[in-house]
Amino acid sequence: TLNPTTGLLRWATSEGNGPSSNTIAVVVSDNGIPPLSVTRTFRLVVHETNSAPTLDFIPDAVIREGITHAFTAVATDPDLPPNRLSYSMAPGAPLGAAVDSQSGTFTWTPGITQGPSTNRLTLIVTDDGSPPLHHTRTFTLVVRDTVADFKLRIGRTNLFAGASQSVPLQLQSADSLVALEFQLRTDPDLLTQLQLLPAISSIESALLQPTGVGTFKASLTFTQDGLAASDVDILHLAFDTPAAAAGVSPLTPSMVVARDLKGRILRGAGVAGRVVVVGAEPILVAELNPDPKLNLFGRPGQSYDIDAAANLETTPAWQPWLEGIPLTGDYLVLPLPPFESRVFLRARSIP
Repeated sequence: TLNPTTGLLRWATSEGNGPSSNTIAVVVSDNGIPPLSVTRTFRLVVHETNSAPTLDFIPDAVIREGITHAFTAVATDPDLPPNRLSYSMAPGAPLGAAVDSQSGTFTWTPGITQGPSTNRLTLIVTDDGSPPLHHTRTFTLVVRDTVADFKLRIGRTNLFAGASQSVPLQLQSADSLVALEFQLRTDPDLLTQLQLLPAISSIESALLQPTGVGTFKASLTFTQDGLAASDVDILHLAFDTPAAAAGVSPLTPSMVVARDLKGRILRGAGVAGRVVVVGAEPILVAELNPDPKLNLFGRPGQSYDIDAAANLETTPAWQPWLEGIPLTGDYLVLPLPPFESRVFLRARSIP
């Protein structure tokens, strides 16, 4: 605008006016007879003033180990034309957390040792203006400890009553450990004189203390350098069986915890084992997963029948299902076809 009296020129530029080069002509006229005028032309260059972009609010979240948390950040740029935006994470983000620099899509799949934890993350959006400007949003992700940090697997075996045997204890861990503890449950009528025998040289001590009838507390310490990340048998659980024993004893680990070289407490998962103690009669053990099957435990050279019944009444109607099964070893794996309804099975010796 130009004041016609004072000649004051005003121009309030806005975002849409820059950058630009503008030619302006100003005319001044008198009131003589005839009126005369003169024109002056000049140029006004409007430079671009960069404005910072803005990131929308990012909500906090509670997530789980092993489950991917993802979202796409939304940012706006007030400049015209809009600047090109890029996304990044501020230093200190947890391992594995990342954002796509072009799309703003954030992803993080917490590892098995990243929970429980509370994580403050900062996402940054930056434009390509001159000078480049940025905006940040900070949010919190709480990771629940839902996946075991390592696994302790107890083996299986079978033996005849009165004999001694052992099963391996396998440790699967991605971290170096300095100590390990767990609770163990067994059948005290089938297994006696339990003890832990180290299977690797890095074990400094291995204690098995009774805590009740058929329950024990196992405590292991490793050498100063710890047990490196591994998938190995670390122990053997040795035991005796009474001469009159017969049945299946569980070997159930629980409350499995460990400490790593950094002093962190890790939560483990225990995979149960079992011991089948065969006496005078055979033992049937059914398994449904992953494939239905029957394990028939007995004496080598003996033959067995397997009968089926729909119920276990006082006088159940047992019907022959498999007859004359010879055992060349001490057990035999049999396929278990799907029955149409609930069924009871028994194995018996053939005289």
